[in-house]
Amino acid sequence: MSRKEEKKISRGNGNSGLMNVARKEFSDHLQSKKLLIIFALFFLISAYSLHVGIEDYQRSLERYKDHIVRIEEVEAEHGVGTGWMPERPSPLGAFIWMSMAMPLLGAVLAIAMGFDVVTKEKQQRTLKTLLSHPVYRDEIINGKAIGGI
Repeated sequence: MSRKEEKKISRGNGNSGLMNVARKEFSDHLQSKKLLIIFALFFLISAYSLHVGIEDYQRSLERYKDHIVRIEEVEAEHGVGTGWMPERPSPLGAFIWMSMAMPLLGAVLAIAMGFDVVTKEKQQRTLKTLLSHPVYRDEIINGKAIGGI
């Protein structure tokens, strides 16, 4: 039997090592307090961003209403309209703050979690044990990435 055939046999169906690592990593994340903290942080940032966005929308709506009142006063006073109508603010503008905060926060948390995964493996001394099994390094790295998603 050649080495290629031996590798195919040891790898099983091709993704067994990858999926095992991903399952293990996912279950570790579900049991971790860090996941709860991250969800709480995302919730707080989302709630704050939405609150700021709603306040900004309300201010924009008040400015819009003031413009409309001024336009109606000019029409009543001169009998002719200005020909210009301000654009009504979109309610979706309330989500702009959230859409700006989430990608930045998500990137920072992804880097922090990736660093944490590696340091946890080093502290628990499980990385050498994991590498001693017939699992390729790329399967370990990809499995940890998939499990972390």
